[in-house]
Amino acid sequence: MKLLEQLSGRCLHAVRFILDYVQFQFDPPLTINAFTRISVRPNDGTRRGYDDNELRNLICAQISKIVELVVIRDSKSFDITFYGGSGISISLRPEDHVGPEAVAVNGDGYFIVI
Repeated sequence: MKLLEQLSGRCLHAVRFILDYVQFQFDPPLTINAFTRISVRPNDGTRRGYDDNELRNLICAQISKIVELVVIRDSKSFDITFYGGSGISISLRPEDHVGPEAVAVNGDGYFIVI
C-alpha cells in the first residue's frame, strides 16, 4: 500500500508546534512534518490570511478529524482534506522553502521527503 493511501481513514491525533516546523501525528501512527507555510480551510470553506494565534487554533481544530483525501499538487501544495470538508495545505512552492525539504512523511515502513 502506498503511503498516501495509508493516510486515508486515519485520525489526526495530535499537532506539535516545534521551533521551526509543525508535526501532525495520526492514529494509527504516522507523522507528517511540515517545514513550510501551512494554510487551513475551515469547514465553511473560507480562506483568508490569519495571524499566528488564529492559524494555530484552526490547525488544532482539525484534531480528531478523519482524513478523506490526500493530494499532492506538483510544486504547489500537499493537501489533506478531512471528512466534513475542512483541510490543511502545506506549501510546496520553492519560494516558501527555508530548507531542502517542505514535507517529511513517516509511517508503516515508508518515509517520503518532498
